[in-house]
Amino acid sequence: DQQSKVQAVLLEEAKFRKQKMEEREARRDEMEKVRPSKEEHIQMEKEKLDRQIAMKENMKSILDDEQFAEWEQNMEERRSNKEKRRQKRAKGKN
Repeated sequence: DQQSKVQAVLLEEAKFRKQKMEEREARRDEMEKVRPSKEEHIQMEKEKLDRQIAMKENMKSILDDEQFAEWEQNMEERRSNKEKRRQKRAKGKN
C-alpha cells in the first residue's frame, strides 16, 4: 500500500544519509587538511541534486496530486527553516 511504499523510500533515503555522514566522520581529519577541489565540489552537488530529483519522482509516483503538493510544500518549509537556523547560527558567530 501507499504508506509502506513511502516508508520504504524514506528509509532508503535515511540509510543513504547515514552512510554519507559516517563517511564524512571517517574523513574528518583528512578533510581539514585537504578541501575538495572545485570540480569535486560541483560533482558532489550534482549527485545531491540527482538524488533529490529521484526522490521527488519516487514520491510523485506514490502519492496522488494533492498529497504530492502537500509533501512538496512541507519539504520547502523544512528547507526554509533549515536555512533560517543556519543564518541565525552564522549571525551569532559574528
